[in-house]
Amino acid sequence: MKTKPNTVDTLVVNLRALMKTMKLNKQELAKKSGVSERMIGYILAKERKPTVEITEMLAKPFGLTGWQLILPGLPVNLVNVGKLMKLCENYSHASTTGREYIDRVAEQEAKYKISNDK
Repeated sequence: MKTKPNTVDTLVVNLRALMKTMKLNKQELAKKSGVSERMIGYILAKERKPTVEITEMLAKPFGLTGWQLILPGLPVNLVNVGKLMKLCENYSHASTTGREYIDRVAEQEAKYKISNDK
């Protein structure tokens, strides 16, 4: 049985993927985020847990919010083209019925993908 990754593990996976996709090293991310290069190194090595404020700061250079940075399975390929923000915006403007439909479709798609990955 698989265990769910914790928030710090998820953040590190997403941050590494985003840095790779956007071709940013620790020094460049530090300049863009305002988080020290040393702290970024600690976070990536899982030696320190980032605060909510630091998570928000690390997310900003990618056009994300802190909560988006800790989403399991963050689709990093959508981040750099703005599709993730548009998806979140559309979801927030959908009716209750529309959100329920989107939730069901997303859940079914995730289950389908998981079953095909086995």
